[in-house]
Amino acid sequence: MTRFVDVVLASGQSPLFTYADPAEAFSPGDLVRVPFGRRTALALVLESHGRVPAFPVKDAQDRVLEGPWIPSHVVDLVRWMADYYLCAPGVAAGPVWSCAGNSTLVGLGLGARKARARKPVVGGLVSESVTAPGAPPGIVPSSEQAAAAGRISLAVAEGGFAPFLLRGVTGSGKTETFLLAAREALSRGLQVLILVPEIGLTPQTVRRTAAFLGEPVAVLHSQLSESDRARAWIALREGSVRVALGPRSALFAPLFKPGLIVVDEEHDGSYKQSGDAPRYQGRDAAVWLARRCGIPVVLGSATPSLETWNNAATGRYRLLELASRALGAALPTVEMVDLRASRKASGGALSPRLRQELAEVARRGEKAVILHNRRGWAPQASCLDCGTALECPQCPGLRLTWHRRCLVCHHCGHVQEPPRTCPSCGSGTLEPQGWAIQRVEDEIRRLLPDIPVVRLDRDSTSRRGGHELALARFRERGGILLGTQMVAKGHDIPEVTLVGATDADIGAAVPDFRADERTFQLLSQVSGRAGRAGLPGRVLLQTRRPGDPVLADVAAHDFPSFARRETEQRRILSLPPFSRLVLVEASGLDASAASGWMEALARALRPRLGAGQEALGPVDAPMAVVARRHRFHLLCKASPDSASALRRAVSETMAGLPPPSGVRTLVDVDPQDLL
Repeated sequence: MTRFVDVVLASGQSPLFTYADPAEAFSPGDLVRVPFGRRTALALVLESHGRVPAFPVKDAQDRVLEGPWIPSHVVDLVRWMADYYLCAPGVAAGPVWSCAGNSTLVGLGLGARKARARKPVVGGLVSESVTAPGAPPGIVPSSEQAAAAGRISLAVAEGGFAPFLLRGVTGSGKTETFLLAAREALSRGLQVLILVPEIGLTPQTVRRTAAFLGEPVAVLHSQLSESDRARAWIALREGSVRVALGPRSALFAPLFKPGLIVVDEEHDGSYKQSGDAPRYQGRDAAVWLARRCGIPVVLGSATPSLETWNNAATGRYRLLELASRALGAALPTVEMVDLRASRKASGGALSPRLRQELAEVARRGEKAVILHNRRGWAPQASCLDCGTALECPQCPGLRLTWHRRCLVCHHCGHVQEPPRTCPSCGSGTLEPQGWAIQRVEDEIRRLLPDIPVVRLDRDSTSRRGGHELALARFRERGGILLGTQMVAKGHDIPEVTLVGATDADIGAAVPDFRADERTFQLLSQVSGRAGRAGLPGRVLLQTRRPGDPVLADVAAHDFPSFARRETEQRRILSLPPFSRLVLVEASGLDASAASGWMEALARALRPRLGAGQEALGPVDAPMAVVARRHRFHLLCKASPDSASALRRAVSETMAGLPPPSGVRTLVDVDPQDLL
């Protein structure tokens, strides 16, 4: 009986194609040549089966490598993603191609370009993508670290799926704890995958990991050159490097003998793919992959997501806790500064109290971190006469941000020069209003002209390696690190004794049920940058809401208190983790076409819904128009035990109701924001 293979083309997000395999030569994970039109194409085998297609098929030609290109469990991950996140298999396979990079095929002797001789990954630093080990640090784990690492290591030794939540206060040594367990996996000849939320965290984590494990570490992320990414991919596939590290896309690394997966800072929103499909959650995909491989997975955070915390509270995950900071360091003291009076007194973004503390830190030669989570120079441009705030011409209702020399829309990318006169009343009193990070930087430089200031945001680190260079300058020169939320993401700089948040209220009023959770996580994480060595740390949170219970929990370093209160609110409102959400979005230049299709979808979907399921809307999206496209949302909700039935109902309904020309649709399973 003839076998068949389902494949996706290496050229990108292709549909699924079926070819005959008369010699039964191909398996999932193989890279094969197939006839495609008048040419021959490279394709990845996702499934081998005996189902006879209802249409004539051509024969696949040959396998282009001696062994599989990716392991079978990565193939299964792609197929699971296609099913769970409601996208085509070719779309779900997109991260595989992007993780490998085009030059990987060339490096393996495939592709259009001629392959150059590959540098061996032996005995040293050969590229940015493979870091050689340094001298292992002389770290003696605390009793808490040793106990937690022992439980993970035992799970590695015993084998089998074992999900752990490693919750430790900031500075408690979570990294060293999971690296101790990684040693156990490596000692058994297995490979280790470590995920980090941001590319900017990669260099710090790579250096610590390589030194601690005494092993080379292969890095996979989008900012590497094609040749560096190819070297890392090939080294992992061949097994000459056993540790892979990178952001969510590193999930698709070709590890044929995995023994442990680590998701560092598992709460971070960067693990969720935004923009185009597949909109997968890297943390959840890592847990699924560990289950498929039958290995332990460690989710680490000082401020876990409530979904992960609920899984630990209900026994689905094993909870490990580090209650104390490493090396006996104390948690920083946190003080509220009431902006309602202090901003009037200072006339700027920095209160008199924060100015005083910064001056003291500078006098003592210590370091400070300042959080201001707004890009640009001012949040808006307003007319002093009529009050008009300039909006993006492409995104009505969304205000332009004033940068130093231009006005920018942070939603569609529109850029324009500031007009000389107000477009509404014609007066010449158009001025920037409020404080964004560039204006705060100017204020700090004016107040403390002799102190180095390093800014860390998307605009200052847009060039390749910009994030690492900024942090290196801060480590070497000291002074003040001023940044957006990027400064809160796991940086370990022992000399930091002061952290200030210029406006702790930014983000709290966002119309999203996760707003309080994100506020708690951001402020707790940035507070944790202070006092990580022997020197005591202090945190100043400037706020107009000093009595807010979320801020009180931040000040008390009390995640369990916050989680209890927020979890109960979610339970009452039947919100995640006590329900599952699927967000369907339709957008179009023609509002009536997009809204009409969405109304038709809602009418067709509702009869398919069962008990514990509902469809809310459709309604205008909170950001109703972006890049001239009118956006509409249909929010589908189900109890956890009926979530798969909801996804199936959405998928089948959309399959039977194709959108009209010009209307784009997007399905977001487990959405992380509803804007």
